[in-house]
Amino acid sequence: MTDQLRLFFAMPLPPVALSALCAAQERMKRRAIRSRLSPHWTRPENLHVTLKFLGSMDRAVLPELVALLETEARGLDPIETRTTGMTGFSSPKRARVVVATLEDARGLVARLARNLEQGVERHGIALETRPFRTHVTVARLRMPGDISEWIDHAALGSTSGLFEEARLYSSELKPTGAVYRCLAAARFGGAS
Repeated sequence: MTDQLRLFFAMPLPPVALSALCAAQERMKRRAIRSRLSPHWTRPENLHVTLKFLGSMDRAVLPELVALLETEARGLDPIETRTTGMTGFSSPKRARVVVATLEDARGLVARLARNLEQGVERHGIALETRPFRTHVTVARLRMPGDISEWIDHAALGSTSGLFEEARLYSSELKPTGAVYRCLAAARFGGAS
């Protein structure tokens, strides 16, 4: 067993948001079949909101990471978000990543991400230079391409969802795709 784990902090999707997103993803898949692009679709069980990707870390820091996660989660009430649509990073015309965007009117997701990021900085993990955007990755493309038509047919309406916990995951890369394993879950302070 290796002493290194590929880790990240994330929030699993609320059931209502997951259902809406999976339906939109299926509509996009039907459009993508006719495309020259080769998307790698995120499996439904892997859909989540990433708070901070940590990369390869020593297994020995797990207790500290779990404690950080629990401390930050305890200080938050459940977080209400709503889906706002689909887009591509860096843009729909030259997308490498297909994402669903979420709105968090109170800014709690970004605050949690920032606090977790600051908590792991002492381990040599660089602070993110780009502004945090609350999103769910639904597909990745090998080469940049125009996904505008996919987005038009996704029909992802505005769906509200309540996030009640954050998790620490390990990620193992396999030829068939990443396999995520939840190592710890921390309920938000007001979650029952």
